[in-house]
Amino acid sequence: MLTDRVVLVSGDAPHVMRDLGAGLSTLGANGIVGELPAGIGLDALVHVVVGAGVTQMFDAIAEIAWEVTAEQPLARALLAGVDAFEKFEGRGGSIVFVTSADALVGASGNVAMATVSEGVRALAKSMARQWGSFGVRVNCVAIGGASLEKLALGRPPSIAGDVAPVVALLVDDAAHFVTGQTIVVDGGVVMQP
Repeated sequence: MLTDRVVLVSGDAPHVMRDLGAGLSTLGANGIVGELPAGIGLDALVHVVVGAGVTQMFDAIAEIAWEVTAEQPLARALLAGVDAFEKFEGRGGSIVFVTSADALVGASGNVAMATVSEGVRALAKSMARQWGSFGVRVNCVAIGGASLEKLALGRPPSIAGDVAPVVALLVDDAAHFVTGQTIVVDGGVVMQP
């Protein structure tokens, strides 16, 4: 599927990045986790913005905590996308943001992550519109880990086994006409029309 594609996996969650890199490599990609070595061309960026699981209620959010848990991850996603666009060097490419499904339903006690996730979705749609004419597709994969009784498929998703193949599809040329979209991979918690 992704034979010889250079896919950079970056972001804020090392365990998710590692598992995505491994899953993408299994599917044939040259999955590079962290930073792109000098002199290597980039075909796709997968940027992970899933937070650290910090519980924050509205009345307990301090300004500094908001900056660290909401504003900074969104800024890093923006900068990662711009950097990837420049590294595509006019050849086109694909950007996939992996974020939380909390953006789609809201999250009591996880207001910062829900806000960041919705911001990343808006960022992806704007990038998709602005860079589409350059052959760049930008999409999101929203993942979730809710209680098992809410999961239609009975278990939370495996990053390498369940999420990576969906990311691979969005990176692959088979999805050449898909951009600005969010695909939910959460075992059936969030079901949208």
